[in-house]
Amino acid sequence: MNQPAALEDELDIPDPKIGKACRELIAQNKKITIRAIAERTGVAHTTYSRDPKRKAQITRAQELQRLAWTIKRTHRGHAEPHESVAMARLRKRLEEAEARNQLLIASHRAMLSAVGEIGGTRAWLRFFANDPNVLASLDEIGALPENVTPIQQAQTDTVDRSDPSPPSKSEVTTDEHQRAD
Repeated sequence: MNQPAALEDELDIPDPKIGKACRELIAQNKKITIRAIAERTGVAHTTYSRDPKRKAQITRAQELQRLAWTIKRTHRGHAEPHESVAMARLRKRLEEAEARNQLLIASHRAMLSAVGEIGGTRAWLRFFANDPNVLASLDEIGALPENVTPIQQAQTDTVDRSDPSPPSKSEVTTDEHQRAD
């Protein structure tokens, strides 16, 4: 039963002895506790409970084990113990990636709002003049603030016009109009 190398690295930081003890407990299907790890490593449990980094390492291993047990229960014997741990680790990474994605989207929206406030939305939109699919994708994931959508539509309407005459007053949307919103 080989453990994935990435899992070993995650459990070994900062103390490899704790990682080894955690893997032994997981392999024996025993609950990871500070006392159980201290017993396996031959130190007092207070050595780990008073050290914030080592305590956080044990807490991460406990969370991973809890998630692995949940996966194991839902798969009812269809997954080996090391597979459920790997799946738990991947599920946790997915949740972290989704949280980072939401943070980046919120940051992107705030940045675009700030750019719009100083009158730079049209300049920002020029980066995507050759690929309107990018703007559509950003809008689809919710990365565009509401004040960018009218400008985007006005710009595409202007680009789509075959008539070289200047746009009518209703077709023009400026950054100043956006600031009033």
